[in-house]
Amino acid sequence: MGNCVFIGRSTIDLMSFVEVMPDPDQKVNAIADFIGGGGSALNAAIACNALGSDVHLWTCLGKDHLYKSIVTAELNEHEISVVDLSLDDEYQLPLSNIISAKQTASRLIVNASQPDCEKVMSLDPKWLDNAKLVLLDQYEHPFVSANVQALAEFTGDIVLDAGTWKSHSDQFLSLCTIPIVSEEFTNGDKDKMQALCDQYGIKKWAMTLGDKGVFYSDESGSGLIPAPKVDAIDTLGAGDIFHGAFCHYYSESQDFQGSLKKASHIAALSCTELGTRSWLKHIR
Repeated sequence: MGNCVFIGRSTIDLMSFVEVMPDPDQKVNAIADFIGGGGSALNAAIACNALGSDVHLWTCLGKDHLYKSIVTAELNEHEISVVDLSLDDEYQLPLSNIISAKQTASRLIVNASQPDCEKVMSLDPKWLDNAKLVLLDQYEHPFVSANVQALAEFTGDIVLDAGTWKSHSDQFLSLCTIPIVSEEFTNGDKDKMQALCDQYGIKKWAMTLGDKGVFYSDESGSGLIPAPKVDAIDTLGAGDIFHGAFCHYYSESQDFQGSLKKASHIAALSCTELGTRSWLKHIR
């Protein structure tokens, strides 16, 4: 059983699912609703846990509040161990509002604009003694910056979930051993991604391409893993779920390409259900 640590920002997500995206000033009825935890690391942690790994989530939960109670209750339900990194009594979990349209598998997301929590705890390197793998999602940057040395000394793999390029992306790349990025990270430029990996001595990397599949590069060469064909009704969180599934399979097997393929199937499965949790019924 893999022991995986996920480090990243958590949110409280308020989701409404509709048949068709409403026009401006149009009122429509939802076909389903969800309120619960969100954020790339949290969603990935739940996916990894559901597949059978021992999962630990390090994130800032902040002050006691309804949002924190909802997220904590859900993580407890999934039996995920949580370390609250926040030392700020005023920090509050950010709220994301999401509308997802079933007919077009499209969504509208309004994220909170608040920055990462600045007052964070120091990492005791012993916390990583039993970990096989760590995932970073480019958030909780103050915590990562304050604990660069401890993370750099970790002897297992560090997976980077990177959606878009950020001002601190170089620091995260310098820490990771396996970046799995979206095509937006380098505007689809695979040569640029390879050059970045060469700069940091990274031997394995992948780029998710949506319904076109996953491009990978490792010591054996490079190639494209086609996306499984499914009738997608909601792609929300599919990238997060992909990363969580990859962490589970890779921590067990160390098979890079095989883990990418299996993770692609799990992510595709999630797209056949509404939201970031409904797909779990297929693996339980």
